[in-house]
Amino acid sequence: MANDKKSDMASDIRNAIKEGTKDWTRVRKSEERNPSSRSYRAQRLYRERGVQFKEAAAEIMEAAYMEVSGNGQLPANARQIMYKARPHIQKRTNKQLEPNYFAQTLLPNFVQETGVDWDVVYDARGHFTEPHGGNSFGIGTLDVRNYLAGFNDPSFIDAGFSQGKVETKGPSGSFGAVLFVEKEGFDPILKAAQIAKHAHKNGLTLKQAALALGHVTEAQFAQWVIPSEMTHP
Repeated sequence: MANDKKSDMASDIRNAIKEGTKDWTRVRKSEERNPSSRSYRAQRLYRERGVQFKEAAAEIMEAAYMEVSGNGQLPANARQIMYKARPHIQKRTNKQLEPNYFAQTLLPNFVQETGVDWDVVYDARGHFTEPHGGNSFGIGTLDVRNYLAGFNDPSFIDAGFSQGKVETKGPSGSFGAVLFVEKEGFDPILKAAQIAKHAHKNGLTLKQAALALGHVTEAQFAQWVIPSEMTHP
């Protein structure tokens, strides 16, 4: 009886700690994926009196954008805007400005709050590859913009000296879902596993194909693939 009470008490303590720290755990996991969030939190916790990053950025943001974009005639890369604005911001705040904090927080917040119609573009982060030997490109603003502009319905290419084929660009006739892998470098592993190929050939879901090929068990899939944890930052 005494052991049961101790066990219940231990469970209560663990549950209380989990409940009390769940918000902090979510923040820390977010910061692991996005280091600029950590920098921003530190600025809020330890900020001193004086000119803050947001105020200093507002003083120089438009001038920096106009210089980089050729007075609004060309797309402006977020990193280039940062290079133009950073000297002023650091001089006014007397603090080091992290590039990611500028590009991912200060700049988008300024655009949203002021409502300016700027063409700000970002460098490629990661890659997108269509199935069945389709297009592959870096996921940058201009790359994605060009890809979306080229969407078309499937078209049949007549056989000449080579075999006839169906040409696609975009999801129409090619794919209906996207597999998101947060880290780079997994393409060779996924290709070697042949999960997508097996699923397509046999009319299976990716889960069914992975189980059929023996790459995971039902229990492992249930433990690792939790959709509710994949639909938020």
